[in-house]
Amino acid sequence: MIFVDTDCPLQTHRNPESYWHVDNFGRRYLRRCPHGQAFFAHKCSCDHTPPACDLKASDKSPRHYEQYSNGYWIEMMCADGTAFNSNTCLCSTFI
Repeated sequence: MIFVDTDCPLQTHRNPESYWHVDNFGRRYLRRCPHGQAFFAHKCSCDHTPPACDLKASDKSPRHYEQYSNGYWIEMMCADGTAFNSNTCLCSTFI
C-alpha cells in the first residue's frame, strides 16, 4: 500500500482504476475512477492514462503472455514461431 501524504485522504489500490477513500475515522471505502482513467497518487486524483502496453510476459513460457482486461490478467498465446517481446509489447520475436 502506498500512502500519498497526510493531506490526501486517498490511497492506492492494486487495481490502478480504483483507489481507497479514507474517512476521518480511518475507515476505507473502495472507489473507482471514471471510465478510461486511473488513480495517480502523486496527483491524489484520477486522470486519463497515457496509452500503455496492457500486455506482460507470462511465467509459463516465452510464447505465452498476459493481457489486462476488465480488471483481470488473461493468459494468451503467441502465434507459432513467435514469442512475446516485452520491449515492443508484441509477439514478434521469432523462435
